[in-house]
Amino acid sequence: MCLIEVPIEYGPVLLLKEFGRRFLKGRKSEYSLMELFSASLLGKVDDVHERYEVDDSRSFIVPHHGFDLERLKSEISAIGKISEVFRSPFPFFPRWLNQTVLLRFTIEIKDKDKIKELVVGM
Repeated sequence: MCLIEVPIEYGPVLLLKEFGRRFLKGRKSEYSLMELFSASLLGKVDDVHERYEVDDSRSFIVPHHGFDLERLKSEISAIGKISEVFRSPFPFFPRWLNQTVLLRFTIEIKDKDKIKELVVGM
């Protein structure tokens, strides 16, 4: 069983996060003005990330820019079953009014030999 915490990077909360990154933490924005408008007001997300490869540290996702939760959920569903989705810090508010989402899922082992090969190879 696994628990993953992922950022919410669209809707009105994105404007608050970008304000904090830019003015409170002094970081340069990862978004162009058009991307920020599109993601925060229209909810349109452009996932710009390469997917994770175990042997390639360049594929680690460092920035949150363009993070697409629906794409991640689809990828997780290919290897397991999502059993619960939690919103934080306000579980009763819609996802776009929260900061993060926690996913609890179980991995379905289809080929035990393949799993052993992957784990031993790490």
